[in-house]
Amino acid sequence: MDIDRNVIYPSIFEISTENIRPSDLELLNASVGPDNARRKGPISLFGLGDDGYMIRTDGGRKSAMKREAELESYRAEKLAEIREAGYSEEFIALYVNAWENDCVFLSMDRDNTYVPGFPVFDHDTGEMVDDGYGNEPAKPAP
Repeated sequence: MDIDRNVIYPSIFEISTENIRPSDLELLNASVGPDNARRKGPISLFGLGDDGYMIRTDGGRKSAMKREAELESYRAEKLAEIREAGYSEEFIALYVNAWENDCVFLSMDRDNTYVPGFPVFDHDTGEMVDDGYGNEPAKPAP
């Protein structure tokens, strides 16, 4: 009998909270009530105390739907809701990466390591400090 290992051992994409913009973190903070209850919004999440969040991403996984058209329709609708709520394109890229890699959860924790290929942000200044490839972001010419 074939067993879907993702049902028993769901894949988790772990990132640092510094891989998202401070504005995304503010939106996530506003999405969780004082008792860690989820408030209405496009992101299905629960808090991990002061350390971060666990976000469900299973609906848009490649293995979540049999028909490609249904999957594309679901993804387009979900991404439109996330954008409308004000999340950044960097956050959306992480979310899509979780889908593309068949992850059920996106774990954001301040103690997780940075994920190569995704920018790193200073949460005190809001500035990008690394472009995700070990380089400082380009600065505009004076």
